[in-house]
Amino acid sequence: MFGGVPRSFPLFKWHGQAVLPPLPKEIEVLVTSAECEVEAISVREQPHLVGLQFDNHAAAISDVRVWAKKDQKWLSHPPGVDRAGLVKDAGKHEAFMGEQFELMFNNYIKMLS
Repeated sequence: MFGGVPRSFPLFKWHGQAVLPPLPKEIEVLVTSAECEVEAISVREQPHLVGLQFDNHAAAISDVRVWAKKDQKWLSHPPGVDRAGLVKDAGKHEAFMGEQFELMFNNYIKMLS
């Protein structure tokens, strides 16, 4: 699923909850990052069952603008979250993240074939 995807690239996540270790023994962690211990998981021996804690619509600057406005209170914890900076970063990386997600989804469809 991650063939051809750079080893490291920016992801945008907007979650109040997360999947965290310890995980059941049937779950394999596929992707991790400094910001999130579990970015992607799969079920062992069933690689077509995949869970992601990041998603492609989060790369859309239009969505980020709406979320930043709607979730102002949530963003105030911890102090110092720069809402304008979040929107700017989303715009800066939107096209590249979209390309990576398209590649992942195409790889996933091929994996199912």
